[in-house]
Amino acid sequence: MDIQSIAHLPPTIRLYNQTPYAQETTATVLYVEENIAIFDRTIFYAESGGQVSDRGWIGDNVVIDVQKKLGEFHSVKNKNIPVPTVKINTRIIHTFAEPVSFHIGDVVDMKINWERRYNIMKHHTLSHFLFHAIDNFFKENNFDMFLKGCAIDEEKATFSLNNAISEEQFEQIKAAVEHAFNHDITIHMYPEETTDEIFYWTANDMVIPCGGTHIASTREIDAPFYIGKKSGGKNKTKLYIKLHR
Repeated sequence: MDIQSIAHLPPTIRLYNQTPYAQETTATVLYVEENIAIFDRTIFYAESGGQVSDRGWIGDNVVIDVQKKLGEFHSVKNKNIPVPTVKINTRIIHTFAEPVSFHIGDVVDMKINWERRYNIMKHHTLSHFLFHAIDNFFKENNFDMFLKGCAIDEEKATFSLNNAISEEQFEQIKAAVEHAFNHDITIHMYPEETTDEIFYWTANDMVIPCGGTHIASTREIDAPFYIGKKSGGKNKTKLYIKLHR
């Protein structure tokens, strides 16, 4: 795909932030090229912020990947919370397992793989409890945290650190997560005033800027979770949280 061939298209309207529990909708086809397509709007989450993209179906066509393209960088100045720079006004590219059966101008039915998405939402919510504990641990001990990245899918949420974490330190982080978490916390998502592509995930006294999809209450965590640690090499650690099934 020639990226300039889609530059004239309007930014894709993202329905998944406003209605993360929506499983189906309709949309109009704006662009088609073999096994890729762009629509006027979508409920398919586009990979970003460490969260994998949704999968599902558009008509009889199987969606296997969703990505953001083009757009412009947007910075937010928040005196209370550091907010990462994000790309806004993007075009969302849907990739299919095979060449698609629809054409420009068609109105199509979208349906996400809800079971997979719902598990991703649970793990993304759990990831914030783990991140909050990690961040507080480094701040309280006056250590510099070097966060290499995160990965959130239907199986677990993982943070990769360029820091060595001892077993004692790991136990402190685990204890902080278990102290902060209970099954009666309501999750609120407040939009940033300057863009609807950044939200503030809020649970009790925790506030984390995020554009991902989350559950509305910790009551929806319907299985015990496990927090683990893996060494990624010298001065490298991976901390993860996952639901037991």
